Amino acid sequence: MPGEDMERAVRRECLAVRDAVGDMVDILIEGHDRFSVSTAIHLAHRMEEFHPMWFETPVMSTDIDATLQVARSIRIPVAAGERYGRLADIFRLVSDRSVCIVQPETLSIGGISGASKAAAIAESAEAFVALHQAQSPLNTAINAHIHASIPNFLIQECFDDFLEPWSRDLFDGVPQVRNGYVEPPEGPGLGVTLNEAEVLKHPYGPTNFMRLFEDGWETRKT
Repeated sequence: MPGEDMERAVRRECLAVRDAVGDMVDILIEGHDRFSVSTAIHLAHRMEEFHPMWFETPVMSTDIDATLQVARSIRIPVAAGERYGRLADIFRLVSDRSVCIVQPETLSIGGISGASKAAAIAESAEAFVALHQAQSPLNTAINAHIHASIPNFLIQECFDDFLEPWSRDLFDGVPQVRNGYVEPPEGPGLGVTLNEAEVLKHPYGPTNFMRLFEDGWETRKT
């Protein structure tokens, strides 16, 4: 269970965000698999007054029983699913309707067809879909197409603004966030083409990745 210092810190941060964005902007809380069941529930109760849109992966999301236990115990919607590689996991997550927001990772759940099947499973339980996406502008385009084709789309995640600036130059036709919206490309296929000349300027390296758990990752240090 969190101590008083953590509780005060959580409330202070939530209050600062709400004051900064106002009441007309949704706040989405990212747990990133870090909390125990009891701590996640306790913190969620403290955050309720700020009306978050969701509490994402409050516990280790591969532990479906723990995820469901949290979802049944709080009033903030729980979002989960990015670590799943089987459609059966999606089915189990939504089967009792405690979790109403599913976040399959397109690259892990079976590509475009797998993500579409996962969305159909979620729809059968009246759950929304917000495909997980923290990879590349190409995946942004792919997910935009999938989201536009399903009836239970909720919101699109997009990390493109945090990537290296040249990552957009690798592809022609990738969508960008404009006034809070992303539109699928209109060209044939995915509507995106690979810029091979630009790719050659940035050869692969095993150390070229975003270290999300190190200080300064948001500045794109490598």
